[in-house]
Amino acid sequence: MLVLDIQSGIGVEGYRIEGAPGGQLRITGDSDRGLLYGVGKFLHGARYADREVIPGSWRGVSVPQCSLRGMYLALHQNYYSFVPSRS
Repeated sequence: MLVLDIQSGIGVEGYRIEGAPGGQLRITGDSDRGLLYGVGKFLHGARYADREVIPGSWRGVSVPQCSLRGMYLALHQNYYSFVPSRS
């Protein structure tokens, strides 16, 4: 069983993933966003089988080091655009 919770005190936008009694898995976020990021971490690390989700092994606490989040999108041409494919 998966338990989702929000508790302040973890750290801004942070989350905790931990095992709980009875085989439960608890994802706790410091805020709505922290919970969202925790669920994302859970889903990213899980494996998926026929009608089954197998949780990943990561447990712990994660809190971002700064408030800026982003991603780099390489929209220019780079080496990998021109590498001949191996057929």
